[in-house]
Amino acid sequence: MEQAVVEYQEPVRRFNPNDHIMQIPNKGGKSDYLPVQWRLVWFRELCPQGTIETQEIVVDLMTEFEGEAYVWNQDKKRSEKVLKRAPGYARFRAIVHDGKGGFATATKTEKGVDFPDFVEKAETGAVGRALAMLGYGTQFAEMELSEEERIVDAPVERKPAKSYQERKPFVEGSVSVKEEPNMATVQQLASIRKLLQHLEKPEPEDQDKMTYLDAKTTIVALANEYKESREQKPVQVTNSLNAPMAFELQRLFKGINQSIETAQKLTFKGAIKPLDNLTPEECMALKKTYDGWKKTYDERQKSA
Repeated sequence: MEQAVVEYQEPVRRFNPNDHIMQIPNKGGKSDYLPVQWRLVWFRELCPQGTIETQEIVVDLMTEFEGEAYVWNQDKKRSEKVLKRAPGYARFRAIVHDGKGGFATATKTEKGVDFPDFVEKAETGAVGRALAMLGYGTQFAEMELSEEERIVDAPVERKPAKSYQERKPFVEGSVSVKEEPNMATVQQLASIRKLLQHLEKPEPEDQDKMTYLDAKTTIVALANEYKESREQKPVQVTNSLNAPMAFELQRLFKGINQSIETAQKLTFKGAIKPLDNLTPEECMALKKTYDGWKKTYDERQKSA
């Protein structure tokens, strides 16, 4: 009598969030926390038709912020609290639909003073908070949803920070403000790289030799260029035949006791061009400035 051979099949193992929780220090001790990458695995297993959408609310790569940090003082052999500065902050919104009628939205803000990759941290954190509101990680995320605590979601597992009690062997120094370093900071170089990527420009070969002030100036210039590239400027059609000549404008401004150089500074944000290099569009802009000044000049003449 032949016996049927049944091939052994391993049972399908469903995702268990308890296998992936981390211990995060807080004021009361430690709390369980489920990282975002495992919330995504959990969500995709139970909601294969679900969708996740992120929206950039604001990305500011220029504004500087201050934050406290502990650094080791080799001369004094102790850890000291200092204030560090770095530019940039970002805020993202995440919208999660589970494909079954449920959905949640959440926002997250991060600063460059806390993380060099603050833009990615803000986007990932928004997704993590939205998933927690749908129940994927809520039981492990009481710190994240609290108004008093702050935790940053990351796409990779980070080592939990040491609690205050664990740092106590170090002697805390007084709060001090660090002087501007000679060389560019890691946060500055990260901001420059990100701006260059957005502007589709190559990275400079000698950026490691960049000073703090050089990096600061570069960030401001690149941020302004990035901002201008994102603004949708309406196309202005100028009839060059109706544009006044530059030398005619010079005469008009002189007639109201003003100079065309002063008008250029105001109209072109400090820039002054030779009269023979002014375009018809720029002449029309100067004519608009003249019209405003002429109106004020006439009112003063009447009241005199």
